[in-house]
Amino acid sequence: MLRLKQERDHKLAPPWEGPFVISKALHNGSYYLVDIRELKDRPDISRKRKRKDPGDVFDETDRPWNIAQLRPFHT
Repeated sequence: MLRLKQERDHKLAPPWEGPFVISKALHNGSYYLVDIRELKDRPDISRKRKRKDPGDVFDETDRPWNIAQLRPFHT
Protein backbone atom coordinates (compact mmCIF):
# COMPACT_ATOMS: atom_id res chain seq x y z
CA MET A 1 0.00 0.00 0.00
CA LEU A 2 1.03 3.58 -0.53
CA ARG A 3 -0.23 6.27 1.81
CA LEU A 4 -0.93 9.92 1.18
CA LYS A 5 1.73 12.25 2.60
CA GLN A 6 0.40 14.64 5.20
CA GLU A 7 3.08 17.28 4.53
CA ARG A 8 5.08 17.77 1.34
CA ASP A 9 8.42 19.55 1.06
CA HIS A 10 7.49 21.41 -2.12
CA LYS A 11 4.74 21.34 -4.73
CA LEU A 12 6.61 18.97 -7.08
CA ALA A 13 7.23 16.34 -4.40
CA PRO A 14 5.34 13.04 -4.89
CA PRO A 15 2.04 12.91 -2.98
CA TRP A 16 2.44 9.24 -1.97
CA GLU A 17 4.96 7.48 0.28
CA GLY A 18 5.64 3.87 0.93
CA PRO A 19 5.44 0.91 0.40
CA PHE A 20 3.65 -0.30 3.49
CA VAL A 21 2.13 -3.65 4.48
CA ILE A 22 -1.18 -3.91 6.29
CA SER A 23 -0.64 -5.43 9.72
CA LYS A 24 -4.15 -5.18 11.17
CA ALA A 25 -7.54 -4.33 9.63
CA LEU A 26 -10.20 -2.60 11.73
CA HIS A 27 -13.95 -2.89 11.12
CA ASN A 28 -14.42 0.77 10.17
CA GLY A 29 -12.24 0.74 7.04
CA SER A 30 -9.03 1.71 8.83
CA TYR A 31 -5.72 -0.14 8.78
CA TYR A 32 -2.54 -0.27 10.84
CA LEU A 33 0.50 -0.26 8.56
CA VAL A 34 4.05 -1.59 8.79
CA ASP A 35 6.79 0.45 7.11
CA ILE A 36 8.94 -1.92 5.04
CA ARG A 37 11.34 0.68 3.64
CA GLU A 38 14.99 0.56 4.61
CA LEU A 39 15.91 2.64 7.66
CA LYS A 40 17.81 5.25 5.62
CA ASP A 41 14.74 5.89 3.41
CA ARG A 42 12.27 6.34 6.27
CA PRO A 43 11.32 9.76 7.59
CA ASP A 44 12.54 10.52 11.10
CA ILE A 45 9.38 9.83 13.09
CA SER A 46 10.02 8.71 16.63
CA ARG A 47 6.42 7.70 17.42
CA LYS A 48 6.16 4.10 16.27
CA ARG A 49 4.39 1.22 17.98
CA LYS A 50 6.51 -1.82 18.61
CA ARG A 51 5.09 -5.06 17.31
CA LYS A 52 4.33 -7.80 19.82
CA ASP A 53 6.87 -10.17 18.29
CA PRO A 54 10.30 -9.15 19.68
CA GLY A 55 12.09 -10.72 16.71
CA ASP A 56 10.28 -8.51 14.19
CA VAL A 57 12.42 -5.66 12.80
CA PHE A 58 9.52 -3.61 11.45
CA ASP A 59 7.51 -1.09 13.48
CA GLU A 60 3.78 -0.57 13.23
CA THR A 61 2.46 2.96 12.64
CA ASP A 62 1.23 4.78 15.72
CA ARG A 63 -2.29 5.34 14.41
CA PRO A 64 -4.62 3.65 11.92
CA TRP A 65 -4.99 5.02 8.39
CA ASN A 66 -8.34 5.29 6.61
CA ILE A 67 -8.75 3.54 3.26
CA ALA A 68 -9.37 6.94 1.59
CA GLN A 69 -5.72 7.85 2.33
CA LEU A 70 -4.30 4.57 0.97
CA ARG A 71 -3.63 3.31 -2.54
CA PRO A 72 -2.83 -0.24 -3.67
CA PHE A 73 0.75 -0.82 -4.82
CA HIS A 74 1.83 -3.85 -6.85
CA THR A 75 5.41 -4.82 -7.60
